[in-house]
Amino acid sequence: DTFIYEIDAFSTLGLLPDPVVSSLLERPVTSLVDTVIHESLHNTVWSGRDIVFNESLATYVGRTGALEFLAFEFGEDSPLLQEAEDDYADIDRLDALLKQISADARALYAQDISSDEKIARREEIFEAARQRFTSDVQPTLNRPDRYSAYATLNYNNAFLLVNVRYNSDLHIFAEVHESTGRSWPDSLQVFHPAAADAQPNAFLEAYLQ
Repeated sequence: DTFIYEIDAFSTLGLLPDPVVSSLLERPVTSLVDTVIHESLHNTVWSGRDIVFNESLATYVGRTGALEFLAFEFGEDSPLLQEAEDDYADIDRLDALLKQISADARALYAQDISSDEKIARREEIFEAARQRFTSDVQPTLNRPDRYSAYATLNYNNAFLLVNVRYNSDLHIFAEVHESTGRSWPDSLQVFHPAAADAQPNAFLEAYLQ
C-alpha cells in the first residue's frame, strides 16, 4: 500500500536551517503557526528510535503551542483562535474514526486466513468506514465540506499509518504538560530524557506515576 501527498514543511533536525517554501506561507495563519511550532519541536526533541513518538509529540506541541500563541497575539476572543479550536475539534473526530478503522483492520489481519482473503475482506471495513463518516461523523464537523473526500476515500494501510504516526497517545503528552503547570521549559525537561530512552512513552508513563 502507498499514500502520496505533497510536503511543504520539514525539519532538518537542526543540521541545516529549516526550509520555508512559498506554499507553506500560503497556509492559513492557524495552520502556519502550528506547523512552525511542530517543526521547531523536532529541532529541540528527537528520538532516533521512535518516529511515532517524534511526530505525535510534535502534533501535541504544535497544536497546544498554536492555541497559546493565537490567544496571546490576537486575544482570547479572536476569530483566529476560534477557527483553530474548531479545526482541532474536527481533526479529533476524524482521528477517532481512523483509529477505529485501524483497530478493525488489525483484528482482521490477526486472523488465521490468507493474505488475499484479508485484502478482500478489509474492503468491507473500509466501506463501513465511509458510511460511518457520512452518517455519524460529517454531520458533527464544524467544516463538513472540507473533509467530504472521506466519504469516497480509498483507505489503505499506508493512509491509516499516517494517522498512527501523527496522532498516537496525545493524552500522555498532555498529562505531562499539565503536571508541570503547563510550563514549556519544564515539560521539555521531561520530553528530552524520554526521547533518549529506548521506550519514550513508557518513560513518560513512569514519570507520571
